[in-house]
Amino acid sequence: MRIDQFLQREFAGSPTKGMPGAESGWLDICFLPGAGQKVYFGDPLHTLRPVSGFKVRLPKGDYGLQAKVIAYGHDIRVSRLRLLRNGAMPRLSRKAGEVRTDSATILILDHQALARRIRTEAEEFKNRVIH
Repeated sequence: MRIDQFLQREFAGSPTKGMPGAESGWLDICFLPGAGQKVYFGDPLHTLRPVSGFKVRLPKGDYGLQAKVIAYGHDIRVSRLRLLRNGAMPRLSRKAGEVRTDSATILILDHQALARRIRTEAEEFKNRVIH
């Protein structure tokens, strides 16, 4: 199931102190074609601070991004993220890292894809301005 479909459900009840959360199964978020070797997970407001996130080395390939959502009554948040290589069976492995966020947002950044995009945009800009 996709996360947007899951979040269309009705979530009711006010969260209370000590209330146990109800965690979903893994939900599909998006597909990341051709992810590079270094992928960064962190708060987009603090990408220059190494304590705000972590980098993980991945074999080159296509990945699906999935999340688990935890609900405390009507208070809903993402509790876990994972990248699953296309065609791979999920299995437990070591924990890759932990992310804290001040912005309630997590950035997942493929450094190689970003560098390629910057080069392409710069070349296109140069061609428009010079020609």
